[in-house]
Amino acid sequence: MADVDEIVDYIFADNLAAALDLEQLIHDSVNHLTRLPYIGWRGRVMNTWELIFHPNHFIVYELDETHVKIMRIVHTRRKYPA
Repeated sequence: MADVDEIVDYIFADNLAAALDLEQLIHDSVNHLTRLPYIGWRGRVMNTWELIFHPNHFIVYELDETHVKIMRIVHTRRKYPA
């Protein structure tokens, strides 16, 4: 996912360990959502859900009867929705 690559690349420039830790946290959080999709709350954009998984980042996702679709990984300082 482009958002993950962008976030990890940005942090990687200053701190390799932090970048790898955050990348793992993102993957763990997404896996957690597949088991408990309603752990988040209704999103700011219609038909989306959001989950804060880190003080600086949150996941935007959509749900249907059988799938969790990750739409974005957003830094909390970014204007969302744009």
